[in-house]
Amino acid sequence: MCHGRDGKGDGPYAVFLNRKPAVLTTIRERNKGIFPQERLYKMIDGREPVTAHGTREIPIWGDVFLAWSVQDFWPWGSEQLVRGRILELLFYLQSIQK
Repeated sequence: MCHGRDGKGDGPYAVFLNRKPAVLTTIRERNKGIFPQERLYKMIDGREPVTAHGTREIPIWGDVFLAWSVQDFWPWGSEQLVRGRILELLFYLQSIQK
């Protein structure tokens, strides 16, 4: 909703944000040819502060995914499901790099 269908920062919610969402297709390019998987994992999870990220406008997806796992699977939640969802998102982000 924020980054857009193609990851170009032009999703329908982008107009409501203080800063334009990042273009997700150039992550590797902006990092000198390296896809920073560990840093992105922490940024997406959001439960551990990432100081280089600046102010946090993106959702804390770790909490969101944990809540979904409680709702959909187990009453006590599942960190494995949270990790799996974040890793799937990272694999997708890697696949859309220019």
